[in-house]
Amino acid sequence: MKEKKQEIFEILNGLVLDLVSATRAYDFLLDSPLEKRFIPEVKTGIFRMTFSHIALTLFKFIEFYDKYSQNIPSSKKDICKELKKSIEEKGIRQFRNQCVGHIWDRDNQRPLTLEEQQKRTNAIIGNDWETFSVWINNPKGNSPNTVVGILEDLRTDFEFKINPGDTGHCST
Repeated sequence: MKEKKQEIFEILNGLVLDLVSATRAYDFLLDSPLEKRFIPEVKTGIFRMTFSHIALTLFKFIEFYDKYSQNIPSSKKDICKELKKSIEEKGIRQFRNQCVGHIWDRDNQRPLTLEEQQKRTNAIIGNDWETFSVWINNPKGNSPNTVVGILEDLRTDFEFKINPGDTGHCST
């Protein structure tokens, strides 16, 4: 069981790291003195890069849930199920499949335009990056209701300590 616990902990730890890094990187870059030197296309590129990474990571949670839901403690099952449902309702899977992972729109047999990609992004974030970003990770406090807060709370159920003599495992 310890190996499964470690596996789950490491997956959740990676998801938290990726979501925190992506949300904060965008804010740090655009709040830095460098921001004044960015042409609009660079700002768009930074946004696309960070949002794509967030979309990939949110999809990874769906995959995590599908593979490990039986290991989620009963006290956390409902909130994790709701998080998965919320991510799915936002259309993250389709965005990953159609905008992040591919250039070709199979339905229309042509590449997606930048405008179409932006429209799909706006549908996910509700035309409000700040609110969406805070839903992922509130930089002003440790909120248990953010995606990161939910994952951090779940991660604590899978923390592990190395027993003397164990090797190759990270201690927390």
